[in-house]
Amino acid sequence: MFNITKYSMFMFQVEVDLALSAHANARRWYEQKKKQESKQEKTVTAHQKAFKAAERKTRLQLNQVVKNCICESLIYIAN
Repeated sequence: MFNITKYSMFMFQVEVDLALSAHANARRWYEQKKKQESKQEKTVTAHQKAFKAAERKTRLQLNQVVKNCICESLIYIAN
């Protein structure tokens, strides 16, 4: 017996242009899929770069705060 719930996770809706052949519709669908995958990959890469830049900036700011605290402590001790 065919269990529709078992296979429903493999089903998805695809828009078909009746003016195009089956091959042209399939090609169009795969091109869109490939374009979306490329976009997602670029988004992930950009996010990773932005995150690394933010980490670097935070680390530099933290080092600057630590240096300022040390300098202020030394000035206070010297007085």
